[in-house]
Amino acid sequence: HPHQIALADQNGVPFFVAANLNTNEVYVMVAFNPPDYDQANNLEVFSAFPGGMALTLATIVGNTEDGGYITVSQANGAIYINATADNQLQVIDPVSFSVCATENLTDPFGMTENPGLGRMYIGLRGANQLDIESNALCGGPPGGP
Repeated sequence: HPHQIALADQNGVPFFVAANLNTNEVYVMVAFNPPDYDQANNLEVFSAFPGGMALTLATIVGNTEDGGYITVSQANGAIYINATADNQLQVIDPVSFSVCATENLTDPFGMTENPGLGRMYIGLRGANQLDIESNALCGGPPGGP
C-alpha cells in the first residue's frame, strides 16, 4: 500500500500515535514481546513530509502497555507519556528525546490537555481519580511556545 511505512523493527507493533503539528513529527509507541506485546516502551520518531515519512529516532521510554497514552503538549511540544505499566507520567523533551520530568501516578490511562489553563488531565484508572498536572513540566510557559 503506498501510504504505509515500516517501523524501525519489524517485530514490533504500533501501540499509540501522536503528532506535533508545528514540527511535522509523528511519535509512535511500539510494543514488543509477542504474542502479548507487553513491552510497549519503544518511542519511534518520524519526520513527516508531503511524500511520506522518514524514521529519525528510536529510543526506549516508559512502558505504555495495558493502557497508557501519548500526547504532545501544545504549550511547548513536550511529549507526555502515560507509562501505565510503570505507574508514571513521563515527559519527553522534544529536542533531546530524553525524559525531562516524571510524576509517580497510580495506573495512568487517558489524558488530554487544556492549553488555555496550562493543564494536563490524566485519568487514573486504578485509583478512580483524575490527576491534574502542568502542561509545562519541561519548561516553557503554559499555553505558549
